[in-house]
Amino acid sequence: GPAGIDIMLRDLVATPRGLPVRLAEPGFVLIRDGGATIESLRIALDSGLVAVSGTAGENLALDIVATRVPASLANRFSPSLDASGVIDATAKVTGKAANPIVSFELAGTALTAQPLKDAGRKPLDIAGKGRFENNLLTTDTTISGIEETGELALGAGIRLDGEEIRIEKLDIASEAVT
Repeated sequence: GPAGIDIMLRDLVATPRGLPVRLAEPGFVLIRDGGATIESLRIALDSGLVAVSGTAGENLALDIVATRVPASLANRFSPSLDASGVIDATAKVTGKAANPIVSFELAGTALTAQPLKDAGRKPLDIAGKGRFENNLLTTDTTISGIEETGELALGAGIRLDGEEIRIEKLDIASEAVT
């Protein structure tokens, strides 16, 4: 095949900011023509797993799948948060490296944090999908488990320009559970 570099990652263990990160199994990265093809990269984050595959170079075609990633990992950055629950997510990264397009879906189960606990709130379930393109983040998210309203639906359009963040659209709807 074409000349390049083949990399087999056999082992990786790191603890950035105390966050336990390790390679779940050997991974393969092929470097050719100024780009990288990730054949298989599975990273364990505590009891969760993040799998990455695809190509990255001038053009992007990456698939990312996060499975059962504990929300408690956020406590490494803010210990008083006392977050718990699990998060599953998928993302597709396409477009040019200079202007990526990211489509994602996520689900959080039994999510809670100290402010919710302090307010006597039960854990929440969150399901969402969204897209990031041309510095605009759009999301549609449903939050379930709110006693007073039952389910809360949020739609947002958030513009990220340099250090400025502008909310361009925010739709909120609730459906009371009787």
